[in-house]
Amino acid sequence: MVHPPARRGPLHDEAAGAWNRIRDRVLAFDGPSILSHEMLGLSAEDHVARIAASLPLTCIRVVVMARSLAATLPSLWQEKVKMAKPGI
Repeated sequence: MVHPPARRGPLHDEAAGAWNRIRDRVLAFDGPSILSHEMLGLSAEDHVARIAASLPLTCIRVVVMARSLAATLPSLWQEKVKMAKPGI
């Protein structure tokens, strides 16, 4: 199966460097920070390791929430629509 090329354009340009901007805000804030998004649930072990390594000298806690597939499917559809990828 051949995957289409990565999308380029304003949304891609805006996303470039997004983690660095988030990390910088977390490190600059003098207090606890909470990062939460459903897509973080797709992170593999190496992704989590890179996130942790990019936040030196911080105490990182990971909280995993789970819900039924019946509750997840409508949310998945909604996220796809918001991300302009309705073809699911």
